[in-house]
This record gives sequence, structure tokens and C-alpha cells, in this order.
Amino acid sequence: MLTLMRSWKWRQRGTGYLRDGRLKEGSCSRDPVLTDMIATILIDSLSMVNNSSPDSDTQNYSNANLGESAALRDLALRLLKYNLPHPEGLVQVEPQLLVKQLPEEWLTEMEIPFPEGSQILGSLVQDRAVVLFETCFTVEEVSQFYRNQMQALGWNLVELQLGSGFLSVERAQRKVFCRSSTGPSLNVSSKAMPNERTEVRLDLEPERKLGSICAVRDYHQCFQRNVLPKLVHLPNAQSLGGGAFSSEGRAMNACDIIRTEATLASLVAHYVPQIEQANWTETGRHQNNLFNWSSWSLIDENQNDWRGVFLILQIKDIQSCYYLHMQASCINSI
Repeated sequence: MLTLMRSWKWRQRGTGYLRDGRLKEGSCSRDPVLTDMIATILIDSLSMVNNSSPDSDTQNYSNANLGESAALRDLALRLLKYNLPHPEGLVQVEPQLLVKQLPEEWLTEMEIPFPEGSQILGSLVQDRAVVLFETCFTVEEVSQFYRNQMQALGWNLVELQLGSGFLSVERAQRKVFCRSSTGPSLNVSSKAMPNERTEVRLDLEPERKLGSICAVRDYHQCFQRNVLPKLVHLPNAQSLGGGAFSSEGRAMNACDIIRTEATLASLVAHYVPQIEQANWTETGRHQNNLFNWSSWSLIDENQNDWRGVFLILQIKDIQSCYYLHMQASCINSI
């Protein structure tokens, strides 16, 4: 268990705060597998040398491993030193990689809670701080946890416009919180892992006079509005096409390819209510054992008349793969 230096203030049910120098135990007893590449490199490079007296061959092999691990760690640090464009100019900060540890400021200044039973994987500290951990909470539960906890601590939720078209559950559940109009800001993103756990990434941006996401009052105004609904995939669906979206004047398209064990009928039952929730009205449907095609209409807030088509096509000869497409056109000028 990770030993830390300080105690957190809070004691709330379902929340893993630091207590007596350690993260509070949770209900997940299975140790998570560290899949993050940087964490793996660091664990290798910081492994303890065997205390027993090895023979010369073993000693040479051990020294070679340590040398390679040190080289990998040095390479990772060098790659992280590349300067990236920044609203306040180039920021040159020596990166720090911390295995199974939180950044020092998180122990002394920041009030950032963790779900009960969380396992800290590691941190990266540069011009901002990134923490990676695993939890037995689902992606949706992680999103709701931070929404409740951060707002209770006085942080404001930034309403993100994630665009239209097809989205993964992870992208749809992303959350950003701000403490003031200049920051700091906390970006919470997570993804489901094969071991029935969830990997969570916390990005903490410091206060900035320029370029802070917190300075934009209505963040969604930075994005072009469109009428296509936001269509979130099933939790276990794997996006293979990236959720492409295009918009040209009064015509919009979104498409994706997914792999899922769900049937065609269950996919229709999953996506159609989301289209209806975006105020579209179904005007027709045709289907067979390989595809489902439906037509839709919408009158937007400016009284523009939109017509749309939604298609789910099972890709023949490729098991459990489906092509998804939604298109919308404004017919006012036709």
C-alpha cells in the first residue's frame, strides 16, 4: 500500500482520502495491473537490487538490466522535456516522474479526493500535474463522484460542448472543474480496463492569466453549433473508426465503426432514444438482417427545416462489427 506523508481533512462515506498517511482500504482486493508505459519504465528502473550475494554472471546480468532501465528512464525524461506552445510563452520545467506517489502540492495544498479503494499508479509533474490511478468504480460512477465531490468543495463544473455524432462513453463522461476564472482547473477522464477496473487520469492545470479554460464563461460557444445529436456508444463497444464528423454549410455527417457483441436490434434500441432525446422525429424505417435505416426530421430553434438519415450496417464477413452513419441536411433552400 502506498505510504504518504500527510492526512486529508475529509471523512466521507465512499471516498478514499488520505488517513494516517495511507489511502483508505476499499472493497477491491485484486491488485491492478500497471499498463501505463511510463509507470512500467519507472518501476523497472527503480526496482531494488537483490540483497543476496549473486555470482558474477548474475551480477553482470543485473547490472545490464539496471543500465537499460536507467537508459529507458532517461529517454522518457528527455522526451518529456520538449517545449510545447503555451499561452504564456514557452514553459521550461524539469519533469518529475513519481511511481505510486502523488505530487507534493496535492499533499499540502490541493483538496483533490479519490474514490474509495483507489490504487495510485503514478504522477507526472511539469508545468502541470498529471495523476494516474485505478479504481473499481465504473466510468459513469467516476464521473458522478467527481461532479459531486468537486462541486461540494467549491469548484465549478465547466459545461463542455463535446460535439455531435458518435462518442465513446469515456469521452461523454469527461469532466472539467475550475476553482476561479483564472484556474486552477482539473480535467477528469477515465476508461474501462479489461480487468473490470477503471483507469482514471487527473490533469491539474495551474492558474493562468491567459489561455485558461476557466476564463471562458460559455465554453461551448467556442465550438460550431450543429444539429446532429450526440450519440454515445454502448459501454463495451470498441470504436474502430474514431467517430469522424464533418460539416459543410447546411449539411452534416457523422460516422463510426464499432466492434460489439450486441445485436442489430439492441443497437437500434440503444441509439434511437438518443436521437429522439435531441428533438428529432422519426419519419420512416426499413430494416433486414444486416442493416437498419431510418429517416428523421427536425425544426431547429431558428425554424430551419432539417432532414436526416440514420444507418446501422452490420459489416459482412467481419464478426461483431457495425458501420454507423448519421447525415442531416437543411432543406430550406431546396
